[in-house]
Amino acid sequence: MGKKIILPILLTLTLVLTPFIGGIVSAEETNTTNTTQDTTINTDTSSDSTSPTLENEQNESDDADLEENEDVEKDDEAIEEDVDEDENGDNEKNGDNENGKDKQMKKLQKDIKKLEHEMEKALEKVNEKAKEQMQRKVEELKQNMEEKWLPLLEELANQENTEQSIQATYEYVQSLLNQNELTEKEQEDAQELMESLEEELKGELEGLEEVGNLEDIELPTSKIEAYKQLMEMYKLMDKDQDALEAQEQILGFTKGSKDEVKKLIELYKETNKKELKAFVNGKQPQFDVPPQLVNGNTLVPFRAIAEALGAEVSYDPETRTITVKQGDVSVSFVLNQKQAKVNGQIIQLQVPATTVNGNTVVPLRFISESLGADVEYDSDTQLIFVDNQDQVTTEPSTETTTETQPVQ
Repeated sequence: MGKKIILPILLTLTLVLTPFIGGIVSAEETNTTNTTQDTTINTDTSSDSTSPTLENEQNESDDADLEENEDVEKDDEAIEEDVDEDENGDNEKNGDNENGKDKQMKKLQKDIKKLEHEMEKALEKVNEKAKEQMQRKVEELKQNMEEKWLPLLEELANQENTEQSIQATYEYVQSLLNQNELTEKEQEDAQELMESLEEELKGELEGLEEVGNLEDIELPTSKIEAYKQLMEMYKLMDKDQDALEAQEQILGFTKGSKDEVKKLIELYKETNKKELKAFVNGKQPQFDVPPQLVNGNTLVPFRAIAEALGAEVSYDPETRTITVKQGDVSVSFVLNQKQAKVNGQIIQLQVPATTVNGNTVVPLRFISESLGADVEYDSDTQLIFVDNQDQVTTEPSTETTTETQPVQ
C-alpha cells in the first residue's frame, strides 16, 4: 500500500519539475553557447587586435622591399646614365679628336698652300735677282777670260735664270772638249765661271729652303736638276773634288734622297776617295771635332748630332750625365761608362761616351737608332747616312748586340 502511494507522487513531481529542469539546462546551454561565442568573439577580437600589427609589419616589409627595389632601380638608372655619359663623353671625345684631326689637316693644307704661294713669289724674285747678278758677272768675266769664252758670256747675259745659264755653259764646255783639250788658262776660266754659277745657284736654293720650312714643300726641281748638270760639268773637266762637293750639296737639297746617296757613294768610289763623314737627312752637321773611329765604332759630338736629329740635349756636370730627349724617348749616358739608359732601361755599350779635345762624343749608331733613325754605313767609302724623316717610335731594345759595321 505504501508503494502505491509513493509512485503517483513521484510521477507528479516528475511532470512538475521537468519543464523547470529543461529551462535550467537550456539556460546553461545558452550560457555555455554564449560563453563559447564570447570566447570566440574574444578570440576573434584578439585576432582582430593583433592583425593591424602584422599588417603594418607586412606593409613595412613591403615598403622596405619597394624602397629597396626603387633604390636598385635608381642605382641601375644612375649606372646607365653614367654609362651613357661615358659613351657620350667617349663619342664626344672621339668626335672632338676627329674634328681636331680635320682641323689640323685643314690647317696643314692651308699652310702648305700658303708656303707654295710664298715659294712662287720668292722664286720670281730669285730669278730676277739672278738675271741682274749674271749680267754684272758677265761684264766682270769679260775683263779676265779668254776671247774663246766671249760667245758664251754674251749668251749668259740674256738668260732668264741660273738654270738656263748652267745649261748653256754645259753645252758650250762640252762642245769645246769635243774639239780639243782646253788650255790651262781656258780651264781656269771655265773653273771660275762654273764656281760663279754654283755660288749663285747654292745661294738661291738656300734662300728658298728658308721659305719652304715644311717637309711637304720641296725645292724647285729645275734648280736641283741644274745643280746635277753642274756636277756633271765638273766631271767633264776632271774636277773630281768639285764634283764630289756638288753632289754633297745635291744630297742636302734633296733631304738625303736614296738615289742621291747612291750617286754620292758611286762618285766616291770612282775617285777612290775614302773619308769618315756623317750626313743627317742629307746634310753634314757642323761638328767641332770630326767623327772619331774608336774600336770599330764611330763617335761624334753629342750636341751636334742630337740637334741635327731634332732632339733636346742637356749635360749635368756634377754627375757627368748627358741626356738626349726626343718625343717620348730619353737617352742618357755617363761619361766613360759602358752603359746607357733608354727610357730607364739599361743598355750595354761597346764604347762609352767620352771627350775628345774638350768635346763630348757619343756612339753615333746607338744614339741615332735609339731616337728612331735609320743608319746606313758604306764600308768602302766610310760614309754614314742617318735618316729620321720617316721616324717610327718603337720600344727600345735591351739586348746587347755586336756590330760588324765600324759605326755605332
